[in-house]
Amino acid sequence: MLLMLTLLAALPAARTDAAALEAAVIEAAARALGDAATPVAVRGLGAVTVPTGRWSVRLDSDPAVRGGAQPLRVSVWSGGRLVRRLRLSLELELPRGPVMVERGARVAVVARAPGVLAQVTGVAHASGRSGEVIPVMPVGGTKVLRARVVDAHTVEVGP
Repeated sequence: MLLMLTLLAALPAARTDAAALEAAVIEAAARALGDAATPVAVRGLGAVTVPTGRWSVRLDSDPAVRGGAQPLRVSVWSGGRLVRRLRLSLELELPRGPVMVERGARVAVVARAPGVLAQVTGVAHASGRSGEVIPVMPVGGTKVLRARVVDAHTVEVGP
């Protein structure tokens, strides 16, 4: 689906700087993404300028919903005509879920291999959200393991 969102801005100067254009792109991307992710920065603008007066930013590609930098195609329009096409990088921050495992909680430490499932009880040495890697000490163990949080009572070690 090609996304066509427009944001209008009135500019007093003959040209605008990259910060105004970045703000317009971030706002348009935020509208497109809704609650799925939060755009935090735009890379690749350099010394881009646009004409004075009313201009609009159109997202010519859908921003992907995953963390980190995502490629984004943008066009700048003024007076109903295309002024500039840009290939940018949009930095996104995904919403963080609730803390699933609290520091000091007893958790099941699971290790999987083809045809094998091993499970021991451990103690979380840090709090963590689903998908985060936290340090866990198996009960009676001497080595702290790094394990990915699966749910409120389970962490998983492995590759």
